[in-house]
Amino acid sequence: MKKENLNSAPWTEKEKAELARLWLMQIPVRIIAEQLQRSPSAVVSGAWRLQLPRQDEVSLHQHLLRSCLKCQKSFCSQGKHNRICDPCRAHPTRSMLDHVFVA
Repeated sequence: MKKENLNSAPWTEKEKAELARLWLMQIPVRIIAEQLQRSPSAVVSGAWRLQLPRQDEVSLHQHLLRSCLKCQKSFCSQGKHNRICDPCRAHPTRSMLDHVFVA
């Protein structure tokens, strides 16, 4: 892969969806990088940011790319019950709000 062909622009939602689709199909990182015109490290980094599971832990039926209900960023959800990304779930205001709404 030639360096001048690599895309250093931010990932679009379409590219994120394609990355997730290829990643969950267990396509090798090198091939994903070629298809998306990104470096292999950018592909791995993008998968990490989307919270995709390691490729050897992938089960296509369990994982789906969704938008977080709080921050609207795309992340890999483990099921329809999982609609908030890990960073938002770990945010301190979440635990404060949980105490407010618990009766």
